[in-house]
Amino acid sequence: MSSTRLALVALVAACAAPSAFAEAAPLDDATTSVDRFSLETEQPGRSEIQLLTVSAPPGAVSGGQALFEVRGVRPGERLRLTRNGSAVRRDFARVGSDTRRGSIGGLRRGANQVVAEVERGGRELRARLRVANHSIRGPIISGPQQKPFFCRTEDAGLGAARDTDCSAAARVEWFYRSALDQGYERLDDPFAPYPGDVMRTTTSSGETVPWVVRVESRTINRGITRIAVLDDPAARGRAAPLDPAWNGRMTYAFGESCGVGYQQGRNSVSDVLGGLPIGPSGDSIFATIYGLADRIGEGDVVAISTMTTFGVYCNPLVSAESLMMIQEHVAEQFGAPIERVIGVGGSGGALQQYNAVNNYPGLLDGALPVASFTDIPSTAMTVVDCGLLGDYWRSTALDWSDAQKAAVAGHRTARICPDWEDTFLSRLDPARGCDGAVPDEVRYDRRRNPDGVRCTLQDATASFWGRDRGTGFARRPYDNVGVQYGLRALRSGAISPEQFVDLNRRIGGFDLDARNTAARTRMEPAVARRAYRFGLVIGRGSLPRTPVIDLATYLDLIPVADIHDIVRPFQVRARLAQRTGSTASQSIWRGVSTPPDGRIALDQWIDQLENSDAAGRPAAVRTVRPPAAQDSCVLA
Repeated sequence: MSSTRLALVALVAACAAPSAFAEAAPLDDATTSVDRFSLETEQPGRSEIQLLTVSAPPGAVSGGQALFEVRGVRPGERLRLTRNGSAVRRDFARVGSDTRRGSIGGLRRGANQVVAEVERGGRELRARLRVANHSIRGPIISGPQQKPFFCRTEDAGLGAARDTDCSAAARVEWFYRSALDQGYERLDDPFAPYPGDVMRTTTSSGETVPWVVRVESRTINRGITRIAVLDDPAARGRAAPLDPAWNGRMTYAFGESCGVGYQQGRNSVSDVLGGLPIGPSGDSIFATIYGLADRIGEGDVVAISTMTTFGVYCNPLVSAESLMMIQEHVAEQFGAPIERVIGVGGSGGALQQYNAVNNYPGLLDGALPVASFTDIPSTAMTVVDCGLLGDYWRSTALDWSDAQKAAVAGHRTARICPDWEDTFLSRLDPARGCDGAVPDEVRYDRRRNPDGVRCTLQDATASFWGRDRGTGFARRPYDNVGVQYGLRALRSGAISPEQFVDLNRRIGGFDLDARNTAARTRMEPAVARRAYRFGLVIGRGSLPRTPVIDLATYLDLIPVADIHDIVRPFQVRARLAQRTGSTASQSIWRGVSTPPDGRIALDQWIDQLENSDAAGRPAAVRTVRPPAAQDSCVLA
């Protein structure tokens, strides 16, 4: 079986209940171990069959159905299935010589038991699988959902929300790509003959089809989700079931930035079509450089969601959870497990890819981050430092040159810190950090509304950090106690002793309301422990198990929003080296970004990985990396 999908062994999610991700299908008293990347199992014995879920882990099914496989069923044997004691009256299709596959719906919320039986040689062989079903609205692993939560379905063209979780009716539309301008045009009647200017495309599977794209818009895990795939409705007709020109692969586009949530966010059909014809929305700009339209033309299914757009909600567990649920929906709708999922996206989208690779092995088969950062706590500390440095430089009586400021901050230019302040310092302010979709009257105000919504990153993810006993506000993963700002600059002679002393005497910290204090900002030890235990600081997890090509475009000298400094991919690399002694799972391509070439090299890497006989996944990733996927520097 081709590499992929959601393994039936436990996902690495420290916030989830330990029982949420059981080992795979119990075979009476036995257990089937399933590879989390390939979904492969040991060959069933002569007197056993295996029952698996192949759309989601059995403890993390959502929406009332799951895609199952029964392995070890011989030709001519009659397969019987029950769900919670009731017969499943649906035939499972034969896949290969000994596997049956099909979807079972009607799963109740919570615990379910599915049983598969065949008769062989006068004996009844039975496999049982416990399945935990969750709401399509979530949550599964991410913990309590944010409240209040303001809906954006109407802004996204999906009509009024149906409930307080902002659910909307699913909508399906078809678009064709025009040979006149290579943009997309909507088909009012997709079952009628297509316009004469429709392009044709040949998929990676070798199938040549009209370039007609089916776009499904729906809500999953409270996020507005768009799923695009090649389809030929005019050829199959209205009565025929969906039969997309799908190559079995998914390109998942993560959105950038970092917001505090309390609102659903919005996206558009144009975003999932690669920014064609009207351009991307504000938190999907990086996705356009990956050529999503071309990925659709290759036969990939392309998917996006507002809950995997960090500019909407900067929560890595919600991101991974949403990705998992969307993959499940696609597998169940198309009737087959996804063979390969490649993550793409920049900035906050890169954060999400590294989080998924580190904490949820098998959720992505490969990643193509651009304008990368390591993780939220590490990056947020830069925002805190730059905010404090900016306040100091604006108030000090000493003269500081731009070169001296850059030397203290450790950046290539003195512009980077002010850009961090302008872009993200408000996320530390409980009154200013929310999106405009969150009404002013519900927001926190220290005097007028002390119980209002606190629009800070830490309060938006309070379940990670816990709460301050005195105030009830979220604890902060920020600390600058003992930091000697500018020490290296002092030793190099870039700044004077007077400047060094004045800076460290006066820089201070922030209180919980983002007001300057004379005292430094202190993080409780329990918060630091949580950051590592939950995988919120990456580097101690599964990074060596998934190929990553980091498209490290040099952006240090961009005059606006100059926050994506080149050091970030190397921070990931340093952590890999420290924890594993090897950096071979991460390739860094410096210079000019070339996502199409990166995708070709990444696919080659994964192709060889699927055929590797190396002992252990990290060793295989390390030994099969092709020459095309080595570190490189592209100048033009």
